[in-house]
Amino acid sequence: KISGDYYAFLKDNQDLRKTEERKVIINDLKLLAQIQNRGIDAFITKDQKMIPKMITPLKENKNLNFEYLDLTIPLKDKLGLLF
Repeated sequence: KISGDYYAFLKDNQDLRKTEERKVIINDLKLLAQIQNRGIDAFITKDQKMIPKMITPLKENKNLNFEYLDLTIPLKDKLGLLF
């Protein structure tokens, strides 16, 4: 249900549709919906394209509420000395 809601919201985003295949979009949205459903508090990936095309619009409009950790930024820089 949540992934369908996310897809319905993003399906007309031409920038997203131009750069990604439909299968990729659907699979990414299923993953984001599972994270949201299970109450997972963070998502780690190197896919920087996902931030402006999926993560930001869904956070602003669909209450996506987990932290996105970009692996291109060293974890010690993002989270502190522990890493």
